[in-house]
Amino acid sequence: MNREKTRVIIPVMADFDSYFETLISRLKQSFDLQQNHEVDTRHYDIKAVMNIRNEKFVLSPDIKLYGFENNEIFYIKKTGALSAEIIREELSFLKSRIRDIAAPGKDHMSTHISPVFITEEPLTREVEKVIKRYFFQKGFLLGFKGWADLAPIAVSLKDNRVFSNRKIQSTAAFFHPEMNAASDE
Repeated sequence: MNREKTRVIIPVMADFDSYFETLISRLKQSFDLQQNHEVDTRHYDIKAVMNIRNEKFVLSPDIKLYGFENNEIFYIKKTGALSAEIIREELSFLKSRIRDIAAPGKDHMSTHISPVFITEEPLTREVEKVIKRYFFQKGFLLGFKGWADLAPIAVSLKDNRVFSNRKIQSTAAFFHPEMNAASDE
């Protein structure tokens, strides 16, 4: 049996608008979206939130053994040329607000927060280095009220590449321009 491999060539996204349109349609499938979101004085083009709640019952839904929540939050921002200083400043800001963003409560287990920087410019080596090395984790009440992770993602539409640290590589792959182009077809 002779099988030929077919190669699909996916065009590179031309601009922010077409990439964002496709990204929004993909995010809507699993996330609650807020466009033009503000956190204090910071502006984000999109805030995407996914909340997963798990519960275990005994005999009836009224008798709950336990419950826990896992959240994933993306703060998506279009940028021009991206510098390491811009990324550090944004990460510092989100780190200072991590308790407010994660909102640890009785059933909170984890919140993964990722600022996503999308640019049409190529990324410098310094930017790649900051993105790949940064990961912050904050535990709440010695972990009994869960934890929050903070790790950035950078998307270069010109280079057609996505950068993140290893821990969130599978999550970052969602933002790859080719993946977004493929979902349109």
